Amino acid sequence: MIRITDSNANTALHKAAEAGNLQCLQWLTERLPNDCLRNITNQDHLTPLAVAIKVGKLCAILAMI
Repeated sequence: MIRITDSNANTALHKAAEAGNLQCLQWLTERLPNDCLRNITNQDHLTPLAVAIKVGKLCAILAMI
């Protein structure tokens, strides 16, 4: 599931963080190892948390820290 990416190497976690979709973030993070939030990066070398920070999704930021 997490290996599927878009053309910018964004995973479902990146897209959920960008959208601020808390339900999706929770579902994904419950099923993934803890290090995924820190180690999965897109082609811009951004983690899902960094994406949420970049687009200002405070709810997603708080859910991931």
